[in-house]
Amino acid sequence: MLTKSKVAKIAAGLVGFALVMSFAVTPAQAQTSADLQAQIQALLAQIAQLQGSSSGVTASHTFTTDLTVGSTGADVVALQQWLVSKGFLTMPAGVAMGTFGPLTKSALAAYQASAGITPASGYFGPITRAKVNQASVTSTGSTGSTGSTGSTGSLSGDEASLEDFELTDEESEGTEGEEAVEIATAEFDVEDGDIRIERVEVDFQAENASLTDRPWDYFDNVSLWADGRKIADMDTDARGDWDDDNADSVHNASASDWYRLTFTGLNYVVREGDTAEITIAADIAGSIDTADQAQSFEIIIADDGIRGTDGEGIQQYTGDDSETVTGFGFDGEESGDLEVQTNSDDPDAMTLISDEDNESDEYTVFVFDIENNDDADALITDLTIDVATSSGDAFTDIVDSATLVVDGDEYDADVEVNAGATLGQLVFEDIDVEVAGDDTLTFELVVTLKEDAPDSTLDFTIQAADITAEGVESGDDSTVDGDVSSETHTVSAAGIVVEG
Repeated sequence: MLTKSKVAKIAAGLVGFALVMSFAVTPAQAQTSADLQAQIQALLAQIAQLQGSSSGVTASHTFTTDLTVGSTGADVVALQQWLVSKGFLTMPAGVAMGTFGPLTKSALAAYQASAGITPASGYFGPITRAKVNQASVTSTGSTGSTGSTGSTGSLSGDEASLEDFELTDEESEGTEGEEAVEIATAEFDVEDGDIRIERVEVDFQAENASLTDRPWDYFDNVSLWADGRKIADMDTDARGDWDDDNADSVHNASASDWYRLTFTGLNYVVREGDTAEITIAADIAGSIDTADQAQSFEIIIADDGIRGTDGEGIQQYTGDDSETVTGFGFDGEESGDLEVQTNSDDPDAMTLISDEDNESDEYTVFVFDIENNDDADALITDLTIDVATSSGDAFTDIVDSATLVVDGDEYDADVEVNAGATLGQLVFEDIDVEVAGDDTLTFELVVTLKEDAPDSTLDFTIQAADITAEGVESGDDSTVDGDVSSETHTVSAAGIVVEG
């Protein structure tokens, strides 16, 4: 196995050989100097490759820009060295590092495929950049979380200073069952040296003392995010996940308790001159009591609530309990908001011809829409269409069958008499028609008449009260509004007779 000392000796020998060869070029050999320069570049590339393969990683480098074919500069060199160290790239003789070409693109695409990044196109964008940065930080090791000194890894600069701390709000509320809802972001500047953030303490207090104030009834999981990646998370749905003793002593709680979450072992590196941004996000509980949905929380990172270690091995702190985010509330899980509407394809009034000896043809007699105004999916389980007639005969003596056509699917009705011979119902049970959030479905009613059906008129009506629906996820009843009626159709035993 190549050790660092062996690589250093090989590198020194290669450089020495290149220098000797460069001085050995005579005037008669001047025409080959370009070849010699190419050989030197190839040797330097091999040195970089040997250094990468011997250590398994390159020096930590934080990538901040997108790279693609044609890009040049230090970021391209660092990326190529990283790909070499991971075994995805081999620089051929005569090709210098520093230019993003087809070879680098192919190597990057191979890495993306191995890391599950899609599409594996060889473009170094935000998703791949976050993955590589995370891998680079992870490979440098951790400073540990105790003591005033420790391993500083790849940190550089003098004693760091954490300045201008701010805590700003993000989303104002979370819906039951919603995941990764961003609550607040902590920002601060890093000056004079790099810092590795290792611990963050976040304090929560319920703002309405008359409602349940236990945060574990509202938050299933709380996580921390930086540079587009999750740097820490905790399950927070149990009493034991929260510390109220330390939080209360800091905030001198009276009306409601403060509760603290402590995240450790973060290993989040921020370079000198950069601004750290740590976003607090939460998975909202899926079954908050309806009365408690009016609760809201205040969020604080107290003085010295964030701790890190700088390049000198000195622990640094920041936070400010005067910086608060207030009023983070909750909303019940949506179950769908359905509205019955007219459809322009609803047929005009027409004559439905009955046959003396057979069932009639199929007639499309009513077309209507149901729109979902929520972004939550809803499920229509049952639906009834009322039918009024003008005949003294029973409704069931006129209509033989009825079918509801929805998005290519057909549902058969039970034809029933309701409250008298002149009022009937078409009952569609257990149809389970799903109306996606912010979507509209068209319903088409097709009927056949009984043989020798008596003359009459038919009017079809759909009302909100005759629709049963529920949220696909919540299982709670959906809101349903609106009612629509068809045109009046005439049932006749004979068609129009035209005499010549």
